[in-house]
Amino acid sequence: MAASADVQAVLAAIDVFSRALSKVSLHQANDCCASLTDVWPTYNVLLRTSETPVAAKLFTAPTFRAK
Repeated sequence: MAASADVQAVLAAIDVFSRALSKVSLHQANDCCASLTDVWPTYNVLLRTSETPVAAKLFTAPTFRAK
């Protein structure tokens, strides 16, 4: 099962992506997502949880499906 901290980190990164603040923020958010060693359990939790924001599902679904 995905760690709650990983889920929260991905949700925070997706929030940054959707607001497109600064390049530094975008790079930090990207690094956060890229640093997850086992992203699939985290994305699975995000996709299967009804409370997950739509933006997070739209972000994770194509990545999850591509693998």
